[in-house]
Amino acid sequence: MVISGMWWFASCGAPPAPEPVVQSPSGVRAVIDAREVRLDAATRELGGRSPAVRLVGMVHVADPSFYEAVNTYFEPCARVLYEGLLPDPDLPEPDDADVSDSLREVGLVFQRDALVADDRWIRTDAAAADLRAALLARPDTPPEVVDQWLVDRDRDALRGVLGAARQSERLRGVVRLSLIRGLRAPPPADPGWWEVVIGDRDALVVDQVSSAAAATPAPPGPLCVAYGADHLADLEARLIRRGWTVTARGELPVITVTLADLGLGPVQARQFLDRP
Repeated sequence: MVISGMWWFASCGAPPAPEPVVQSPSGVRAVIDAREVRLDAATRELGGRSPAVRLVGMVHVADPSFYEAVNTYFEPCARVLYEGLLPDPDLPEPDDADVSDSLREVGLVFQRDALVADDRWIRTDAAAADLRAALLARPDTPPEVVDQWLVDRDRDALRGVLGAARQSERLRGVVRLSLIRGLRAPPPADPGWWEVVIGDRDALVVDQVSSAAAATPAPPGPLCVAYGADHLADLEARLIRRGWTVTARGELPVITVTLADLGLGPVQARQFLDRP
């Protein structure tokens, strides 16, 4: 009887193992042609189950036209699940008024200032304090990167790059190119980034999508997900494992700069993007 009881606990009572996390390049890519350099963000449409799902690999800084395209893409959505960590009381809220001003000088905006959110939009994310505790408990994650990841791992670099835009109008194209280079950089390789910052949060999102699929009546339109581009491949894989299939793949332009504004040719622009 003891053996039988232990077998039952091992097979039925133990918590399920977490789903594997897809460690993939970010859902953005840089494109260079004879005229321009462009950062594109991937989109996905999934069907095979109801509701259909739309994903966008979001970028927090972009041309206003990118967010206009996202708003249009989400128009049919019954709900939009979006990322936004619940604030950690032990960490200060970032003061980025100066960054917003500098962004406007190069024709860019923050996501939060450009997306049209209404009562369909539902924040679906974890608490920053919980993620911070989970990361600090991991022996393989350097403690010094944790706060950087959870506040904004690009904010200081963004502030430094944008400062150049105030010095010369000619530098604005270079600033935009530098942002493309920074935003298309690969995600951190640390397992804590993938398993906690990506995987734990993606699991919350996909659970919400699955709950909507089981609801009666079904949502009156697609369910849409606005999450950072690093999340896109893992979200897609989790939805496929639950029965959805990819029906469309697309891209939306995020930031565009012409080679004429840069005074560079395509080869020089590629060298700038690919330099160590």
